Amino acid sequence: MKTFVQLTPCLGILAIIVMTVPPAFGATSKSGAKQLFESKCSQCHGPNGKGIAAIHSPNFTSPKWEAEHSDQRIISMITNGEKGTMMPA
Repeated sequence: MKTFVQLTPCLGILAIIVMTVPPAFGATSKSGAKQLFESKCSQCHGPNGKGIAAIHSPNFTSPKWEAEHSDQRIISMITNGEKGTMMPA
């Protein structure tokens, strides 16, 4: 149960990826979003979305991070990148 609770915020991120990434990128389902996250995001955000401390990437499983970022903000970060950070568009 603990693992599911820890991964719940990541499921939200995966759902947003499914909604925002064009089908050409293969994110037409949860499994497609998971594969996309693994290939495009996990290098900086870690395989479980907890971030990598050495490069200061965010911990998506943090309730504080989740509360501070609306779905629209997350969509914007995924789509446009994040100015002043390593997050590419």
